[in-house]
Amino acid sequence: MASALTIAARREFRWLVMHRGTRTMSVRQARKGLPVARLMFEPGARVDPYPLFEEIRAAGRIVPTPIMHAAVDHAIVSGALRDSQNFGVAFGDADGTPAIIRFAFKAPDPNVASVVDAPSLLAVDPPTHTRY
Repeated sequence: MASALTIAARREFRWLVMHRGTRTMSVRQARKGLPVARLMFEPGARVDPYPLFEEIRAAGRIVPTPIMHAAVDHAIVSGALRDSQNFGVAFGDADGTPAIIRFAFKAPDPNVASVVDAPSLLAVDPPTHTRY
């Protein structure tokens, strides 16, 4: 059983990697003008996102960014949602994931329920997901 101090340190580290780090990188990308990041952080994007949608579509069916790939084609998105062999939510379990990322994505305290950790449907892939 992990100590309270270890659990607290792991929780903070996980937050920094998953949220603060990602947000910092995304804000930088938005400042550079990348439309996917601007969609998340530009104040007017929520009021009228359609010009940014068109800008993303003009960049291609799949738009790579430093943090993720954005798919703007219905057929690609639909296919990805149905293909659990190649696409999933268990990022920390993927082959080739660096140890530091696997550590960050592991639940700090497996005895505490969380919406972003298994057994939440948001955090499991088939066949576990289809059990529910």
